[in-house]
Amino acid sequence: MGKKKTKGFGLSTLAVNNRKTVFLIAAIIVLGGVVAFQNMSKENFPEIQIPEIYVGIAKPGSSPEYMSKKIAKSIEKELGGIQLVDEINTTSKPRENSAAATSRSVCPSTRI
Repeated sequence: MGKKKTKGFGLSTLAVNNRKTVFLIAAIIVLGGVVAFQNMSKENFPEIQIPEIYVGIAKPGSSPEYMSKKIAKSIEKELGGIQLVDEINTTSKPRENSAAATSRSVCPSTRI
């Protein structure tokens, strides 16, 4: 009747009994990750160009109705003439108007 048997998961018991070893292994893994990240070549992170055009126009003293009727319509007409444009969103606020044209198609930036 000398020893009590306790149930436990072997790996967690080993980790609790050898804390310094666990911290050393964790530090080696983190250090290896930092070194690997610094040695990554640029090709692993390619430059992504989102095909989007943003036009912002400010006209002090203008109402949203005027900005919508006069300015937004002409911007939409001009942006609509660009090839490969899928969607045009315009927003009219007092004294300012903005339009965004997006393309879901992959196209070279020289064509826009």
